[in-house]
Amino acid sequence: MRARIQEEGLDASRAFGAALERVLAKLRELLPVEEAAPRPILISGMASSSIGWRELPYACLPFPLDGSGARWQEIERVGEHRVFVFSGLAAESDVLRGEETEVLGLAAGGALAPFREQALLVLPGTHSKHVRIEAGSITGFSTYMTGELFEVHGLET
Repeated sequence: MRARIQEEGLDASRAFGAALERVLAKLRELLPVEEAAPRPILISGMASSSIGWRELPYACLPFPLDGSGARWQEIERVGEHRVFVFSGLAAESDVLRGEETEVLGLAAGGALAPFREQALLVLPGTHSKHVRIEAGSITGFSTYMTGELFEVHGLET
């Protein structure tokens, strides 16, 4: 999307906002009226990267499971919705862009309650992440290029 925006000379923020508005319009068609009310929209992952909607600095380790270490910014309204972008998380030689949000969601839902003092979470995917938790915070993580290796070897993921 970023390449098309640059080629056509569009303002990136307007282009991302327009794309989100189209998705929201389709969603409103599918939801019952009472569920389609304006709500804050929280976006993580590549949206806060240099090729995303708004670049934000990474949050740092240790990263509390209550989300208090998050870096975020309200960027604009799309229709009646307030839109917030959340940054990724950086360690010395690795980054998370969206997976930290998964971990916070797990912690908020109580699924991690027994493991908040010490755990290793394995988040499978094309770039599998192993996330270390100690004393109620993310203290480290590693990325494993699992999907690329399967593709190189002709295996399905």
